Parts: sequence; structure tokens; C-alpha cells
Amino acid sequence: MQIPIAINDSHRVALEEIAGPGTWLDGETRNQVLLESRHASNCILCQNRSKALSPYGIEGSHDSVSDLPAGYIEVIHRISHDSGRLTQSWFNQVTEDLSAEAYIEILGIVACGVIIDTFATGTGQPLPAPQEHRKGAPTRISNPNVIDKGAWLPILDVTLEPSDTGLPSTPNIARAMGLVPSAIDLFFKVMRNHYQLANLAFDLSRSQTEMLAARVSSLNQCFY
Repeated sequence: MQIPIAINDSHRVALEEIAGPGTWLDGETRNQVLLESRHASNCILCQNRSKALSPYGIEGSHDSVSDLPAGYIEVIHRISHDSGRLTQSWFNQVTEDLSAEAYIEILGIVACGVIIDTFATGTGQPLPAPQEHRKGAPTRISNPNVIDKGAWLPILDVTLEPSDTGLPSTPNIARAMGLVPSAIDLFFKVMRNHYQLANLAFDLSRSQTEMLAARVSSLNQCFY
């Protein structure tokens, strides 16, 4: 199978960015987030919770492959393994000891890793190893261009212009990660090479692409 050069390049660049200091987390921590998200499906606690009517009635400790704080591991494993059942009360609890900015940066790394790892598995390739982390301090600067619209987090303040596709000109996922623009950039840098609304870089038609995307979203219980 011939993998488009643009896809391999975007994955390599993303892994390099993950290994460097971000807005809220340093490079070593960001690499550990990626490795921890890969391990979540093997976690016994996560497996037991996924079988339960409610994950919140199952107590225990996560199986971990990193030395990240317990709050980080809980967020990484739940986003990776059971994101469809997250609640605002859970979010409020985990963000008591974890800043909203750190939560978004973790979310961005996990989402980016899902794309890279799913593609590797689906095309019969080994999961690409993280890059060696680079030293440096995160900027710890929040984006001031956000507003409170009643969501769990402040969202990006933008003027929503109509687009040719009929969808918002700024995707909701970008608005949701508005506090940390680097997390938005990391995610879309990878995602755009796999799925875009125009000028498709593969042989499927737009309608075929949408059919596959809708089917996969349904199987994954993606309400979006």
C-alpha cells in the first residue's frame, strides 16, 4: 500500500511537536500523555467501567505506563476509552486539580494520537514511536479571545460566517479548544490530511467520503 507523502509528513511533524514544550505542558509530559493514551485500552479499570451501566460506580486505580499525576491519567484514560459518557460533574471534579488549559492540551494530544494510531493500525503499520522530548518551559499563556457561552469551557470568540459547505466557517472543535490555540493547530495539522471538505486528495468521491465518515462516527457513538 502506498501511503500519501503528505500523511506521513503530517504525522512526523505532529510527533515532533508533541515532543516539544507546549502552552501548558513540557515536552516530556506531552510524550507521556501520548503513551498513556495508547495504553488506555489495556487498562483493567477502563475495561470494567466500559462494561458497567455507569462508569462512576466502578472504583479502582488505572493501570499506567507513566509517572503522570493520577488526575492526568484519569483524564487521558476517560477521553481515550469512554469519551461518550463524560459528564460535566466529572469535568468539574478533574479540573479542580488540573487547569482548563492543561485539560485542552491533553485533549488535543489524545485526539491527534487517535488519528495517527488508527491510521497505522488500519494500514498494517507499527505505531510510530514518540520523538525524543525536547527541553524547554511551556509558555503558560492563555488565549484571551474566548467567551463564556455556557459550555464546560470558554470557547473561541469568532464571527461565524456561512461557508460553501453549509457548515460553520470555524469548526466547533476548534472553538472548543480555543483557550489553547496550539492544541487546535496540532489537531487540524493532522486531521486535514485525512479528511477535508473540498479538494479531496484521494480517489473517493465526496459522497463516498461522507458515507464512510458517517458510518464510522455512528459505530464510535460520536454524537457530533
